[in-house]
Formats: sequence, structure tokens, C-alpha cells
Amino acid sequence: MTMLLRARGFLIDAYRSGTEFLVLQGQHGGDCLLVDYKMPRLDGLELMRRVRASNDTTPAIMITGYYSDSLIARARAVGYAEVLEKPATPQKLIQMISDTIY
Repeated sequence: MTMLLRARGFLIDAYRSGTEFLVLQGQHGGDCLLVDYKMPRLDGLELMRRVRASNDTTPAIMITGYYSDSLIARARAVGYAEVLEKPATPQKLIQMISDTIY
């Protein structure tokens, strides 16, 4: 996914985990966060709770293989603008990022 987005002209900072992102959060300066729902130690919902608690209002998209109406509702409640179901086509991913940023 990182290579795809870089090939399409996006500047990408990738993190190995949600915990690593939180440690370095003040340095990201990005226009959009793309976060997986299932991650070790800290899922995408808890990560976004912590991001929003730090007053970071960067637009965010959660990607997941566990797509459901319930998860969408919980994701939006913690601050995600969109939820993208895996596997996502490159076109869908890029369109969703573009719509979220602009």
C-alpha cells in the first residue's frame, strides 16, 4: 500500500504499530491518517481515541477486513471520516483519501 501511494505522488510516513505512531505523533504533519483496524497491542479504534484526545484533528480513514455496520458506527464515533473494506482496489483507496483530504 505504501508503494502504491508513493507511486501515485503521495508523501507517506509509515509506522510499524499504533504505539510507534503515538510516540512519534507530533512529527507526522500529514494531511490524512490511514489506519488498520487490527494491529498488535492497540487496535485502530483505541489509537484514534488517543489521537483525538491529544487534539489531533487530522482526517482519518480506517481500513479493515472486519467490515460491518457496527464497526463503521464505532469508527465514526471515535473520529474516523471513512472506513474502507479490505481488500480495497487502488482506485477506491486513492479516491477515498482524495475525498477525505479535499
